[in-house]
Amino acid sequence: MTRRKILKNILSSLSLGLCMILALTASTCDTTTEIVPYKKENCTDKIDNNEDGLIDCDDRECSPLIVCQKPTTPVDTTHKILISDTSKVTK
Repeated sequence: MTRRKILKNILSSLSLGLCMILALTASTCDTTTEIVPYKKENCTDKIDNNEDGLIDCDDRECSPLIVCQKPTTPVDTTHKILISDTSKVTK
């Protein structure tokens, strides 16, 4: 076998191998990534705006806000006064 034929066989094999590699990798490179815009949570509308499964004050974005804080002073819900404010309590 002459040098020319050997070289031709080597190049032919390399070309075939390169084509196979390109064919195998091409099918995995056809994917696209969708970028979804960030949705901010509205903390007072009783809707899961950012679609994380949590609504308003249960959402970690809203829980630090003042509208979501539980009162630290006890409230008499019947008379709508603070328990510490005894001047408005009728006897």
